[in-house]
Amino acid sequence: MTAASLRHRRLRLAVAACFLIATAACAAPPRGVVPAVDTTAVQLPAQGPLSFHPQRDELSWAQGRDWHRLDLSNGRSEHFQAEAEIADLAYADDGALWLAAGAPQRWLQGRRTCHGDNADLSRAFGADRDGMRMASYGHDDTQGPIRHQYWFDPQCRVRRDSLAPLPAGLTDSAADPGETSGSDAALAAKLRSATQPTADGTIAVSRDGRWRVVERGGERKLERVGPP
Repeated sequence: MTAASLRHRRLRLAVAACFLIATAACAAPPRGVVPAVDTTAVQLPAQGPLSFHPQRDELSWAQGRDWHRLDLSNGRSEHFQAEAEIADLAYADDGALWLAAGAPQRWLQGRRTCHGDNADLSRAFGADRDGMRMASYGHDDTQGPIRHQYWFDPQCRVRRDSLAPLPAGLTDSAADPGETSGSDAALAAKLRSATQPTADGTIAVSRDGRWRVVERGGERKLERVGPP
């Protein structure tokens, strides 16, 4: 074999090797890349509370006594159950999930850390500097709708409570922002990702805006609105 033929053969082998490497690179995802969540496979209830985690790519929602936690970075989902029907849920700034399930419950990383006394809770407004604000509602013939609000510490103990009529102009507890003051109001607004539906049907948005839950035609759907 001549020197020219040998060089030509080596060149052909090098081109073939480069082609194989490029093909493999296209066929396999880079190391460390986490598979994206298949949003078409995520089943969300048509009604019920839901909330995005304040620091991580995580969504939690409840239906009846069951609540679910979905890791949006890898698609892993977990299912848990409370002792009573879950009327509302909200994350605290430390990542703990609070359930209004008759009594207050605090969950952290899939483990219940405390369970308070029964207070017939139906709303979880969000965190304040020291715990969680929740409320139950009643009616007074002379004053109308009444809010009984509680401030719970991280051990589900009542730090204080208040009993007062709903603010003027409010007749529906679902629209009640709860009693707040100063920095607590700003913190609660930041952590409370569930909202009233917007014009495009959005009812909740993740902390970084890359995920949202939309409600259309009586159905809820998880959508990715930003790059992975």
